[in-house]
Amino acid sequence: MKAFVLGTFLSFIALPGLVSHASDVVVVCPPEWRDAMLPWAELRRDQDLSLDWVAPAETAADTRRQVLKVADSATRYIVMVGDT
Repeated sequence: MKAFVLGTFLSFIALPGLVSHASDVVVVCPPEWRDAMLPWAELRRDQDLSLDWVAPAETAADTRRQVLKVADSATRYIVMVGDT
């Protein structure tokens, strides 16, 4: 398993009421790998970063839409976890 940090690569539009407070980090990770990511997640929380988890969708466009649902302009990082 390899983790890739791509940084904040999406354009965000602030829409009041859709996200009350987005997290610092959005993690795109298959649900079956989340347990393996828990030590990393705990380290980031210890660094005062908040995290939201998104499962990858069937297409990149659908994954992007899922990320945009939980992110806003305050989101600092998007981490994509996958296997090549």
